[in-house]
Amino acid sequence: MLKKVKSKPKTMGVYHLSGMGRSPGAVTVPLTYVYLLLHHAEKGNNAAVDFFGTSGERDQDKKGAPEYLIVFTSKEVIEQTKQGKIESDKMKDDWFKTTSEFPQRVPDYLNRLWVALSREGLSPFYEGNWIKGIYFVEVNHLNFERTFERVASTVYALREKELWINMIGGVNQINIALLIAGTFYLASTRYYYVFQENTSLLHPEGVTFSKTLDPSFVRTALDKWHEFPLVSLEMGKFVTSLAEKLKERGSINIGELELEKYGLPKQAIPKLRGTLVTIEGDRVSEGPRLRRIAELERKTEKIDNFSEWKKRFGREGVLYEYDERRMLVRVQ
Repeated sequence: MLKKVKSKPKTMGVYHLSGMGRSPGAVTVPLTYVYLLLHHAEKGNNAAVDFFGTSGERDQDKKGAPEYLIVFTSKEVIEQTKQGKIESDKMKDDWFKTTSEFPQRVPDYLNRLWVALSREGLSPFYEGNWIKGIYFVEVNHLNFERTFERVASTVYALREKELWINMIGGVNQINIALLIAGTFYLASTRYYYVFQENTSLLHPEGVTFSKTLDPSFVRTALDKWHEFPLVSLEMGKFVTSLAEKLKERGSINIGELELEKYGLPKQAIPKLRGTLVTIEGDRVSEGPRLRRIAELERKTEKIDNFSEWKKRFGREGVLYEYDERRMLVRVQ
């Protein structure tokens, strides 16, 4: 009789995408909440377990752990030029007293958080590692089209992964690019944001680390965590298909919009009027913004997967990764 081999538990993680300006806490604070909620979920807190209830697969061992963090920011921030310099007083760590300069302080803070949680019984998620990688992508946020192309190529490459998108991490151009790209490619699972008054902190404000270990903190964390109730609808395919039809034929019958094919209700037709399309009677023609939006999608480089994305952005010289020394180095 063959002996049944127990399969290794699955650990499919979350890819977090975020912009970042001169306040690294906009990235580290939400991640801190995630790791604290993972800790309480491990302890059996029902509210924390429910927070990760839609993550991963049904038979997965642990759900919701960050697998990769990808941050979009400017070359000035990455290289710490005068224009993008992040001063030490803009990165306060009252919990663990991390004192390194940016960009090292981000992984240094996270490492101390992981060490502290490991002492409380939480184990690393990926064969001894808490996260598989932290990447920075260089973008020129003053050029929305170029920013969108890099953001959208990333989202497309990760479209089959579980994506959580931070909506307050960077400047408006990056956040808007993340929002549109997630909607274009039916990619994002969650659009989230966390607000706090003291933007210089790398951790949640108004609480010590020891206090976050109390089960009552779960409610505080969930009250601070907010999500946009948005559903991605593969708008990219709809827009490009419509633009091609109208370019070829000039106008089409309103029934040829085929909204239901892309998950859109017929009630959406008035919302398209005046922007994407012009409607006169039952005839639909090109609106003032349709071609520009379609061109954005058309220019997006369709990178197949995460591995290919790393190679492509590495060749372009715009991808940086924290190495084992927690130094931010350019990917070759």
